[in-house]
Amino acid sequence: AAAIYGLSRIASDEARAALYESLDSGRVAVRRAACRATALLPAAHRSEAIPRLIPALRDVTEVAKAAHSSLRRLTGRDLPLSTKSWLQWWEETRPPETPRD
Repeated sequence: AAAIYGLSRIASDEARAALYESLDSGRVAVRRAACRATALLPAAHRSEAIPRLIPALRDVTEVAKAAHSSLRRLTGRDLPLSTKSWLQWWEETRPPETPRD
């Protein structure tokens, strides 16, 4: 799980893809670390990270809390730990070029 944080600092599509894949890991510690590391991505990649974090709000408590914290950090929003609230906000504010996930 510790190596996950390094992926957020590597400026490559492959590193980001590996980070996003880690959000679906079978290990809770890896998913939690991936959620936290996603918050460290450069601003240019925030719009691609947000829709990948929202589903993690439905995960076990420690992963959901990490995803929530990262979403708040990436967006500057203080929405509740609620998938519905974040999905609604995302649909209203996402950049037009961002695919709907």
